[in-house]
Amino acid sequence: MTSGPRISVIVAVKDRADTLARCLESVPAGVELLVADGGSADGSAEIVRAAAPRLSWWCSERDGGVYPAWNKALGHATGEWILFLGADDWIAAAEDWAAIVARLDRLPRDVRVAYGPVRLVAASGRRVTLVGDPWDRAGPLFRRQMSIPHQGVFHRRGLFADVGGFDESYRIAGDYELLLRELPARPAAFLGADVVVANMTIGGLSLHGANTLLHLREIRRAQERHGVFAFSASYAARWLRAALRRAGDLVVGPRLAGRLADWVRVASGLPPLWSVK
Repeated sequence: MTSGPRISVIVAVKDRADTLARCLESVPAGVELLVADGGSADGSAEIVRAAAPRLSWWCSERDGGVYPAWNKALGHATGEWILFLGADDWIAAAEDWAAIVARLDRLPRDVRVAYGPVRLVAASGRRVTLVGDPWDRAGPLFRRQMSIPHQGVFHRRGLFADVGGFDESYRIAGDYELLLRELPARPAAFLGADVVVANMTIGGLSLHGANTLLHLREIRRAQERHGVFAFSASYAARWLRAALRRAGDLVVGPRLAGRLADWVRVASGLPPLWSVK
């Protein structure tokens, strides 16, 4: 791995002592690891302190959320490529990582965003599905939605020097807004369908039923800012599904609403997300 590009992994955490150790332990040796803890009170800060000899930088203090945390750590990262994770995410198999490093090393210098598939995993550990299509399919969709999995996205460090860090006014879609400054005008490089960059636990901010409408509103705000919006029937359908899901949360409760939403997903040929265990 030393012959490949140096990689920095930045982890943001707030009160996730149940998953943080798994996340940190999954990062391969030789990878620069930085952790921004938002002043956790559940033992997460102690896990970070215990891991300090392995970390190149860390802090534990109140912040404004995941994007301020990532920005704070970004100023201390020295890797050629930077990967951002939450405490519920973790790096996939070592053999996949070795292949990913080799492929990053072969990319032309003008490629500043590269990505690979991410595996969605239930809280029980059950593998649900893989997300992350090649750019010839994901690229045309990027004008309408975040079509590549952020836990699988490597950002060349020089990108931030040119376009800046994450916009901290966003709560959920700041990663999409950042990539809109680079994509789709300059294509991203797909690292291959035969590797998995990371695992993502279902139930993160953007997948939580109460946040679906907020996520869509933030995506729309980012599109308006960058002038890339393209209306489609699928776009309207996403808004309708999000509104129905939110109404279901309020009327019948999140658990039953999740089951109903998954019934619709399965009927549409998609894997369940909301009720999987």
